[in-house]
Amino acid sequence: MPGIDVGLGGGAQGGAAVVEPGQECQGDQDAAAGPPGGGHGEGAAAAGAAPGAAQHVPGRVGAHESGVLRGAAASATRLLDSLTDHNLVIQHALDRYCLHDLIRLHARAMAGCDPAPDRDAALDRLLDYYQHTASRANALVTPFPHPVSAGPAPAYAPVLPDPDAAWAWLRAERPNLLAAVAHASDHAQPRLAIALTADLAPMLHADGPGSQEIALQTAAAMTAESLGDQRSLACALTELAHARRTYDEFHEFEQALEIYRSLGDPSGEAYALVRLADARRLAGDFPGAADDLEHALRLYQDLGERRGQAHALARLGDARRQTGDYPGALGDLEHAPVTFRMRPASSKPRLTSSASSVHART
Repeated sequence: MPGIDVGLGGGAQGGAAVVEPGQECQGDQDAAAGPPGGGHGEGAAAAGAAPGAAQHVPGRVGAHESGVLRGAAASATRLLDSLTDHNLVIQHALDRYCLHDLIRLHARAMAGCDPAPDRDAALDRLLDYYQHTASRANALVTPFPHPVSAGPAPAYAPVLPDPDAAWAWLRAERPNLLAAVAHASDHAQPRLAIALTADLAPMLHADGPGSQEIALQTAAAMTAESLGDQRSLACALTELAHARRTYDEFHEFEQALEIYRSLGDPSGEAYALVRLADARRLAGDFPGAADDLEHALRLYQDLGERRGQAHALARLGDARRQTGDYPGALGDLEHAPVTFRMRPASSKPRLTSSASSVHART
């Protein structure tokens, strides 16, 4: 797995190994020597430059251990400060750290000295951390509730009090999250790759590039189909259709809806209906979009999902406005609960602006 950035602002982002100075690995001195030209000497000298706190860094810091080193986040902060002072790690952004290139090479070689079960367990904790936290972030930034797999809870997870914090974490962690998807795909962990891809859907759609979003969702759909995982297949198909931005073919939405209905999953069905309505609106089919949104709204009402109701009503009001049904649009927009706490922050002003526009026409 590629070297992973370490950050304290979001908790545990470790995974790149930090090596205890003076550690020896019998039979692996050549591997630890680094690139031609004296890598081992420079790495050892750099490691030896911090005789204090740096000597207490364990031979492997993975998963949540990097954020709560030996059980104390405050201790980890002090240790990172010391390592930064001695140029063993580089703070390339606020609360974001990575290893110096030579130290990284040395650390990777030394981490190879650990027993394979220990390395595998550390990597599993790291991947579980990312999957769990990405799922929590997804729940905060997605306008419409739909089933996601939270995965095993790590011993430590960052505080994500609101959508802004969730967006900040997702964007800061994007390279690590994509590396986690790639590693899971390449190392026979298909369910983890599918779950991570689903969790990344809001960020991929918001930030692009579209080609990457389509490639990841296509891979997730193919993997889910090969596993016979119908719910994950429906989710991936919905996100794939949403990502393609081709608004004249809806077969992937229709396939997803058929699966959700066969599974008796009203939350998934409502989410797919909303995304299908989005596609219809962009294609100019506002009556069709209104029908889909009315169906989704009923499902969210049956589920008691106020957030889903609010966003469905806002979209329904816009679709009706486009058809000239201004009284109906005004009713939808005025009855949408003011629950627009999720990103983008412009949702609430857009709702107010839409209602004002409709008022001006009635």
